[in-house]
Amino acid sequence: MLTQKGSNDFAVNTEHNTSMLTQKGSNDLAVSTEHHTSMLIQKGSNDMAVNTEHNTSMLTQKGSYDLVVNTEHNTSLLTQKGSNDLAVNTEHNTSMLTQKGSYDLVVNTEHNTSLLTQKGSYDFAVNSEHDTSMLTQKGSYDYAANTQSTIHPC
Repeated sequence: MLTQKGSNDFAVNTEHNTSMLTQKGSNDLAVSTEHHTSMLIQKGSNDMAVNTEHNTSMLTQKGSYDLVVNTEHNTSLLTQKGSNDLAVNTEHNTSMLTQKGSYDLVVNTEHNTSLLTQKGSYDFAVNSEHDTSMLTQKGSYDYAANTQSTIHPC
């Protein structure tokens, strides 16, 4: 499925092995409900993207007020140049990289997670399980908390 330059578009993929590309959308809702899906969203405003199964990948770039949720394991998430972005990884074996964000909230709730935030302003980063590592660079008013054992800060 390919949708371009849509306004208030609604796109749903309910089967596995699907791919979706949405570009330049406003108030778009994209949902992939099965595994082995891929999604690319670029230049969206107020976009919501949800991947509910494992082995999914998501890339969001240049979004404003984007909500990105990965609810299963073995997921990867990359957000760049976002403003007021919310990114949540709720299962183990996840990785997250946020760069050049303003007022970003990044939460990793399971073990074996890694978090790297760079050049952030007013960033909030929390690792709540063990075996976590965190590296924050060039941040202003950053808050970083590791609440469990076996923590390796860089």
